[in-house]
Amino acid sequence: MLEPRYVHTYNKIEDVPYAQKPFERIAKGSFGTVEKVEHKKTSEELAMKKFFCNDRSKILQEIGVLEVCNHPNIVKLVEAFTVASDDGNEEDDGAVCLILRPWAPYTLEAFLNSTDDKRKDRCTWFSPGSPHSDLCIYRIMKKLAQAVAYMHGRSIKHKDIKPDNILLHEPNSPDIRPLLTDVGVSKVFIHGGSTNFDDCSYIFLAPEQVAHLESNLRADVWQLGCCFALMLGVAKRGRAGRNELWESFCKTKDGRSCQIASEHEHFMKSLKALCDKSQSVGEALSNQLAYDLVSGMLDKNHGTRLEIHQVLSRLDQLVSQMSTVGVGDVDMSYM
Repeated sequence: MLEPRYVHTYNKIEDVPYAQKPFERIAKGSFGTVEKVEHKKTSEELAMKKFFCNDRSKILQEIGVLEVCNHPNIVKLVEAFTVASDDGNEEDDGAVCLILRPWAPYTLEAFLNSTDDKRKDRCTWFSPGSPHSDLCIYRIMKKLAQAVAYMHGRSIKHKDIKPDNILLHEPNSPDIRPLLTDVGVSKVFIHGGSTNFDDCSYIFLAPEQVAHLESNLRADVWQLGCCFALMLGVAKRGRAGRNELWESFCKTKDGRSCQIASEHEHFMKSLKALCDKSQSVGEALSNQLAYDLVSGMLDKNHGTRLEIHQVLSRLDQLVSQMSTVGVGDVDMSYM
């Protein structure tokens, strides 16, 4: 377990340097809440994750992981604190709060599940089937892969990569910045170490996790590949593409299990059909490269599944190919 170096204790709530913003709560669950706060001196908008659960070890684990992660595509821990006296507010009694940067309430989950009109309102750069949009999507993929590579380089396994744990900062910009968040179940990976499979989201479990076998860092690659596949579906056909992929593993009338690993054949067949719809030779090649990338990430055999550095290498190849497709005046200098 990664132990946190420091959790600050304020004497009373008035000493906390962050002002809560009314009606700016974006998440509430058994763990607690995530809401918007503003630094009282700088006016910087930040996120505050407030825990109410009794499992203090999980809270400290998340703080410990965030303390050792310093990457532009992983949320940044500003401070962890508690308040010694909260004036009788039982809801806040003993709560541990994390201040995270940046405030980014829009998630990849929202991007994928929105109607095409609502998605266009938030992301004006996006248009299904457009090479411009594809380039932006591949850039998001690359930045996420870089974040996972950073964690894996420190032997940290995220364990719960899913669209709802990916934030999209400044979603209306073509230079949109994705951020991995919710590292509460992450752990330092040790071969032969124990694994709690209940910590991972059912839909995105890797095949070895479904079978309750030992899993390694490539289980993260599987989960990231699931996210990439859904992103490709939306990139190619918008909400219709997302629905086609979703029904391939979650169609109730066909008895589907609602788990990608268990419906792998149907899922990959649907993804292939979406990627085969191309307008030009250059686009067809890019689509094939994208499909091959995700196929390698979703290899059911974890021994031959791509490692994260191989994912990055293929994304470099994909982005390079996009430069020949006709992406107009999209600035590729930051790729």
